[in-house]
Amino acid sequence: SLQAAEAPAADAPAEDPAPLVQGGLLGALSNGIDDVQKKLDLDEHVLDTWRLRTDRAASEVDTLINRHSRSALDLATDFILLSVCWMATFLAVHFLGRFIVARSARRRFVRERPRLHNLLGYILPFTLAAIVALPVTLYASHSLDMSIARAIGMSLAYATSSGIFSTSVIMCVITLFDSGHKRAAVGALRRYAPRPLFMIGFLAALSDALTSPQIARQLGTNFTASLAVVAGLLATLSFAVLVVRMRRPVAHLIRNRPLPQRL
Repeated sequence: SLQAAEAPAADAPAEDPAPLVQGGLLGALSNGIDDVQKKLDLDEHVLDTWRLRTDRAASEVDTLINRHSRSALDLATDFILLSVCWMATFLAVHFLGRFIVARSARRRFVRERPRLHNLLGYILPFTLAAIVALPVTLYASHSLDMSIARAIGMSLAYATSSGIFSTSVIMCVITLFDSGHKRAAVGALRRYAPRPLFMIGFLAALSDALTSPQIARQLGTNFTASLAVVAGLLATLSFAVLVVRMRRPVAHLIRNRPLPQRL
């Protein structure tokens, strides 16, 4: 009788296995992605937000064009004055710094220390010039009326000074490795890195300047926020390209350092 009772159970057809997606790792990932999409509303909310921001930015641009009573010539004059002020200050300090570096190279103390000479070649003509040019331009801007031209001019002056300053500081750090078998890697970095580094610093500082309350109030919150996002994205992509392109010289500097320093 026991065998007869077990026979139907043995003859019963086996149930189909549950789909893999409903359980296990794939199921957990699928459910997690669905939950994130529901919470963040990635399919609609983000796109609607950026569509609304773009529309408002376009309206702010139209308002900027039509709201000013001053002529376009006056606005262009203010922008050119700020640009000329920054360029004149920067070039004056730049050439003065180069003159001091050239004179210092005649000194035996500097001539016997190439790394010191290279450091001075970055600090005096570039770092110091960028530091001096920005406050002079800011002081000159106080004599101008609040306008779009003043806001854009100061944003570009700040971004340019920041790009030059950050590039010169990084190049000073790279110059400290200029000795022995590391000179080939340092030479490659000194040839190819300054321009990408400047663009990264310029775009990052421009993104920061556009989000400041003073600039946003003049140009429009949505317009400046959109430009800031684009500038930040371009800075990130530029940095990624620089990392990939300069990976071998940087790896050469790190790999050939003594073991205790690498650890």
